[in-house]
Amino acid sequence: MATPIASGVVATLLQADPSLEPQEVKDILRNSSEQRGQASESSVSNRWNDKWGFGLIDASCAIDMALQRTCTPLEGGGGPVDPPPPTGNGTGNDVNINYPNNGTWLVEGDMVRISGSIIGINASDYDEVQIKIEQHYTQGSPHELKGWTTVGGVLPDWFLDVSIKSNWVDPDEDYTLVMARALNEDGDESAVAVRWVNIGRMFLAISSPSSSERLIGNIQFEGTYDGIEPDRIEYQINNDEWNFGYQIPSEDSSNQWSVSWDSTQVDDGAHRISFRLVNESGVNSDSVRRTYNVDNMPAQSELQFIGVVQILEQGLPVHSAVAGSLLEIDFTIANYGDLDASEILVDLTAPGSGSETYPSEVLVGTLSEGESVQLKLYWWATEQGVHDVTLTINEDDADNSNNQYTFSFIVEERPVEAMLRFMQGAVTTAPQIPMPDMLYSVNVRIDNMGQTDATDLRMRLEKRIDGLGWQEITEETILVVEGSSSSSGYSTAKFHDIHSDVGYVFYRATLLGDGVEASESIHYFYTVIDEVSLGSQVRINLIENEVPLEFVGLDEGALLFTTIDGELHVRTITESMSMPGDVKLESNWGGELAVSQRDDGLVQAVWSRKTVEVDGYTYTDLAMNAISASGETTPKQSLMNPLKLSEGSYWGLAIDQYDGIMVIAGYQRDISTGGSWQDVTSIFSLTSETPDAQGSWGNPVIVLSDIDISRSIGDALAIALGSDELHILYQEIRDDVTGVDRVGLMYTHGDSTTSSWGFQTSIGDDASLASIILEEGTDNEIIYAAWREGRGKEAKLTYTVTDRLWANDANHVSAPGMSNLEMNPTSRGVQFLFDEINAYGPVTRYGLLLQNMTLTDYSISNILTEGFISGYAGMEFDGMILLSSASGSLTLKTLASINEGTKEVEDLPLLDTLLSYLPGDEETKMAILIGTVVSLLVFLVFMFVSVSSSSRRRELELIQSKVIDETDDSIEIMINPEKDDGPLLAIDREADDLVVLDTNVVMEEEEEQTLAESLTEIDRRIHRKEKREQQEMFDEISKNLPPLESIINAPADAIFPDLPPIGELPPLEGLPPLGELPPLEGLPPLGDLPPLGTLPPLGQLPLPALIGIAPPQRDVSCTSCEAKFTVKDMTRKNVSCPMCSQIIEF
Repeated sequence: MATPIASGVVATLLQADPSLEPQEVKDILRNSSEQRGQASESSVSNRWNDKWGFGLIDASCAIDMALQRTCTPLEGGGGPVDPPPPTGNGTGNDVNINYPNNGTWLVEGDMVRISGSIIGINASDYDEVQIKIEQHYTQGSPHELKGWTTVGGVLPDWFLDVSIKSNWVDPDEDYTLVMARALNEDGDESAVAVRWVNIGRMFLAISSPSSSERLIGNIQFEGTYDGIEPDRIEYQINNDEWNFGYQIPSEDSSNQWSVSWDSTQVDDGAHRISFRLVNESGVNSDSVRRTYNVDNMPAQSELQFIGVVQILEQGLPVHSAVAGSLLEIDFTIANYGDLDASEILVDLTAPGSGSETYPSEVLVGTLSEGESVQLKLYWWATEQGVHDVTLTINEDDADNSNNQYTFSFIVEERPVEAMLRFMQGAVTTAPQIPMPDMLYSVNVRIDNMGQTDATDLRMRLEKRIDGLGWQEITEETILVVEGSSSSSGYSTAKFHDIHSDVGYVFYRATLLGDGVEASESIHYFYTVIDEVSLGSQVRINLIENEVPLEFVGLDEGALLFTTIDGELHVRTITESMSMPGDVKLESNWGGELAVSQRDDGLVQAVWSRKTVEVDGYTYTDLAMNAISASGETTPKQSLMNPLKLSEGSYWGLAIDQYDGIMVIAGYQRDISTGGSWQDVTSIFSLTSETPDAQGSWGNPVIVLSDIDISRSIGDALAIALGSDELHILYQEIRDDVTGVDRVGLMYTHGDSTTSSWGFQTSIGDDASLASIILEEGTDNEIIYAAWREGRGKEAKLTYTVTDRLWANDANHVSAPGMSNLEMNPTSRGVQFLFDEINAYGPVTRYGLLLQNMTLTDYSISNILTEGFISGYAGMEFDGMILLSSASGSLTLKTLASINEGTKEVEDLPLLDTLLSYLPGDEETKMAILIGTVVSLLVFLVFMFVSVSSSSRRRELELIQSKVIDETDDSIEIMINPEKDDGPLLAIDREADDLVVLDTNVVMEEEEEQTLAESLTEIDRRIHRKEKREQQEMFDEISKNLPPLESIINAPADAIFPDLPPIGELPPLEGLPPLGELPPLEGLPPLGDLPPLGTLPPLGQLPLPALIGIAPPQRDVSCTSCEAKFTVKDMTRKNVSCPMCSQIIEF
């Protein structure tokens, strides 16, 4: 009785036979023990050893001896174990085990149901049944695999499901006992029912070929196995029957297998091949599946349509359209072959008209194997009816049966009569955002959806004034709005107005005339008045495969976060909208990102990342740092515990800051849930007052748990941190009211450092794209919130201004095709930008929210610009809008504030200023700067040499062309350098020649003249030049006049007599003296002549034009550069070529 084991065995013996005496119990223990060593004193006992005594107690054999049965010890390969007879307090052997039976193999990984019942007349006395599993070994003590555990079921029948764990498999196992007992409410037990089983493993693995290999011809599959009495390996192709593959030899100890298979039995392509291990009892292991690509045929492309074909009208999905609609067909084709395809022609065939602008066919240059490409074609649906539309891939590939895709579409007839409508986006303003106290125009468009023209229409514009109601501005006439059977016509009425304050104006446009439907004749709209102006656009170019993610503003510039092939990058953008820098933040980006501008001007960024650890698993966690305007970053920090991708993830991140405190929030999906695998999604928060300090963020706080939302349908959180609370907009699946599951929007608030918030309320239905901003109000904090409800054509912008109790309802504005919205707080209110698709295509709208507005007064109307809004970066005063077109190109536009304060510019050292705009680290920046300076110096030296040489050449030309002007009796001197010996200067003035014999000409410096003297000298020179030109012109004209005939006909030796003076000439015969001439009759006296009107005085009459005589000039051709030009100065002997500066001698 020295040990608990011995005491237990003795108690068991007394329970088996209560009549045993102590000496009998002692003898049974001695004689049933497992002997160790040789007998030391054989004369006393043939079993006793001086070291081991009587050996080790064998409880099984001892019980057999007490029951007067043959001892069949379990150790050493003893016989079957029989259940013990009823023992204990007299309740009897009332428990029976139906499964498992003795000798059953339990396989690792299986879920085994141990079942049985309570039998006998005492069955109703028991309240519960318990199960125990115990493993015994060839050597050593048994090990309890599962302690006494209460079973399930309805008594008298019971069961317990047990998972056979991998660590239960032990090569040293001899057997395992499954024991059951029944108990009553007093704790009395029945006899223990026992079954012996074995636990083993059925395992098979494939070592070759790998799933990436192509299978050609006969293939040898190889691998390893481990199992209980293994018999054979079987394989299965796709979903066919299992086939015999490999017979395992009975004495095989290598645990290796191989199966040969002829791959030509199946067609080329992907096939699933499965293998399993079968033992002698017919027990199967789990099948191991691999998908292989069989490739016995020559390489060939295989093109086919994949995914869903979408029909869009003006960017919105439609299921029918009126005649004349231009429809966009979006689809995707993929190459599933093993050869690249090139020059792929895809066309669309359907009844309608063709258009050169909108093609119905497209040519794909190259589509590599395994790749896909998204394409779009256009269909001008001008014919009414139900039509079959066919997309065709004109390529001869491996399988042409899937090269066509056909669908039906309904084209409705346009109404015959005129149908006038105010379409979405019918109102525009010029400028796009009118400013206070400045005249602006309001343009209202009316569309005709019918086939008949609408004529003689009038449109009246009114605005509502508080206290006065509607006030008419003006009324405009619309002569005609054209109709058509294949397209819509429209006309625009233009009005002018002015408003004095920042805010909004509420307008009403009324269409008047015959045929106008009353229900469609009035259009209400708002116009925003604000002190901002839209700038010109600048296109930005990203590299191939670069996708923009987030756009955030700085005091001076912005940061654009992008992803390139799984990497996270940030690009710096200056106020002039250039992109000088690119910094890589993360090589293994996990797909989540949140950014926010901090109070100190930096931008805080937090993102998810993926890492592969040494154990081979891929983990995900969060990383964070801050980025400056020049792209410099703080040290990277790691947040949250790493999770295996198969066990959880972090997503939907958001970040905000208030009064130096920064908070990060997001969703955490916990799939494993501590081993229970309940897959719970929660909202966590992290808070820090020193975000750049390592370890300052602490542990996450779960503010809400068990959120019914998934990453595939949910958006990021929208958060706003206030003075006391953190406000969160989050999504959750809801099915109330309609009974249909959809994504709802919820609002909650609480302390970011405490868990399990108590306030939640539903605010949106079928909601997404949530945004929230917090501002200080007069009494409490004001919440600005906006989101989208619905999708596509039914999308609506929903917004509200409310308090922390969400007391105000939301307002809804139609915004078909809405894809994004941005909010930005300013001193004048909260700027609001969102996009939609309307009659002008994709556009971005602008609005303004103020605290003192009522719900229906919010102004969300102005069409700001074309394109979808991809982001807005609010700077200190201005902002930048990131826009994307329908084709995907990106542009930037500034939204400048007109009357904001002037920024104070910090004086920085010149070197720091230059380095801040350069990419890379400090060493790289310095190397770039030094290289730039050296290049600049070399360039300046080159320019200095070039300018000096050019100056000397121009000085020589000046010497050659200078003319010395003197007074009226002076002469012009043409200075002409001679290359040979002799006079240096030759002066030619008509017939006079003057040669200067001095060998050196000294250029004396002139005395500096005053401005008045210089002007007087210039005036005299101009006057002398005009006189010379007139003289030369007169001489030229005189040369061309015909000679006098008397002089021409006179002989050369004729002598003319001297003529007397005029006073001595004799009087002409027959003529009276001059004084006696009679007056001319009929002529009035000179004093009575009428004035000559506007004729100038005689001295100012212009000279008559010289008919047929062109001014003198000379055409010159340069022998060096072949340039041709005209010289009007006929006195020049040489000239400098204006093109190459070559001196040309005449």
